[in-house]
Amino acid sequence: VLFFLPALKTLAYFPQGTDKARSGILWSISKGYGKWAIFKNYLKDFTNQIRPWFIKFFINTEAVALFSLAVNLTSFIQGVFPLSVFPSLIPRELDNSGRRRHLFARGMKYVFFFGIALMFISFFLVPPAVRFLLPKYTPAVPLFRALTLVFPLFGIAKFMGSWLIAFREQKSIFMAPLAYTFSIPVLSVLLLPVLGLWGAVLEFLVTSAITIPIFYLQLRQIDPALRLRLKELMTFDQY
Repeated sequence: VLFFLPALKTLAYFPQGTDKARSGILWSISKGYGKWAIFKNYLKDFTNQIRPWFIKFFINTEAVALFSLAVNLTSFIQGVFPLSVFPSLIPRELDNSGRRRHLFARGMKYVFFFGIALMFISFFLVPPAVRFLLPKYTPAVPLFRALTLVFPLFGIAKFMGSWLIAFREQKSIFMAPLAYTFSIPVLSVLLLPVLGLWGAVLEFLVTSAITIPIFYLQLRQIDPALRLRLKELMTFDQY
């Protein structure tokens, strides 16, 4: 309702005699590689929804509430990552192989150390806030502190995902949630009966880490120059 009138106003700017050859471009994009982005969203939502059911079955409903709070806190903090610039910056440099290599190495380095910093900051600052605002959820604090390990992984995965989008490799991105459909049930069945909620934490971290080798191998196939050297990650030069 809010956007209906602005949309009509925007459409009025389009020329009336648009080339008919371009009229099917949206359908061709959706059919070609856009479908993988659509499928990915549905599959990701599905896999995220099955995890609480495993926790409820193997532990109890209270465990679902504690784990959900810990996960939601990590999701909220992940919004701090300054990742919005990459989808617009990376496509501009795809034709420059040297610049691609430079951006990839620097970007991986910066998002990794930003994730490390965010991990330590949230590790110490968030628990007191939880104890003060949500005292009944204090048992979720140790779970959250363990889940902060996901922040460096999250930054790297999102950064590599931006590269795959720039290369129009939505099918490759779809492989990550497809892998989740196997890792979540298998690890939940193996870990929850033995480790309880800590099994859910371990499953979450392992599942999150699966994204990185999937994306990295796909990028190496597209452009072998897009590789990460440990020396580059740890070097602080004049630049």
